[in-house]
Amino acid sequence: FDIAIDMRTNDRGAILCTLSGASQRIGFYANDGQLIRNRLFTALLRPRCFSGIHISQYLFQLLSLLDIDGPNQPPCFVIPQAEKEKAAAFLRQEGINLNRGFICLQPFSLRQYKELTIEKYVQLVKWLRTTYDVQVLITGSPAERERATAIASCCDSQVWNIAGKTSINFYAAVLNRCRLFIGVDSAGQHIAAAAGIPTVIIYGPSQAEAWAPRGEQHLVVQKNLPCVPCRQMGCQDSEKSICLDTLTLEEIMPAIRQQLQLATR
Repeated sequence: FDIAIDMRTNDRGAILCTLSGASQRIGFYANDGQLIRNRLFTALLRPRCFSGIHISQYLFQLLSLLDIDGPNQPPCFVIPQAEKEKAAAFLRQEGINLNRGFICLQPFSLRQYKELTIEKYVQLVKWLRTTYDVQVLITGSPAERERATAIASCCDSQVWNIAGKTSINFYAAVLNRCRLFIGVDSAGQHIAAAAGIPTVIIYGPSQAEAWAPRGEQHLVVQKNLPCVPCRQMGCQDSEKSICLDTLTLEEIMPAIRQQLQLATR
């Protein structure tokens, strides 16, 4: 390797950069790393932090040490035609009518303190079905398939559980066919945004302005409480978030209505 870039400020990244053998080793300055960690880099940056900075802007500051400007455009997936055709065939095989619109719902995250309850997801899906008569695809990982089944089993036949049936690359091709992505703070929001799909993202204690996809076609729903965002793993790191437990379907509906109106223009 010629260049190694560490985006964190812990010892692990510094050691890996050193073991890579790269002659240029770039990282953020760590206040507690003066003894060993900071000395392992050939160039260090004291990052600028300011209100409203997105995580991508924050990390791209490291490129200034290489005299490179960070990109101004959001990331975009270029989905090969073969993947698009494969996704269409998969959806038809699942029984989904491609001539009608469908919505993808990703209800789960790596951490449950970022999620709504199963009951609220069922309410949301039933409202979508009765109000817009759209097909709903519930997506997720293989480990989430059982919980996705718990949602789908409470709904009608126009709700499909495809959790665990898509790789990340294939997931992007599937999302590329949908009218709207509804999800929580997880990787799915970024895959959908990069696939060019409008999103409604439900946030709990995380800082949406730093992590949510940017752009007019991406909306965030977050409870208006004085403690939000607390950036903790649930209230007092309890893995339970009052801001999500008290979030109502009525507070989510307006963002979905707005996005579906955009999708039909």
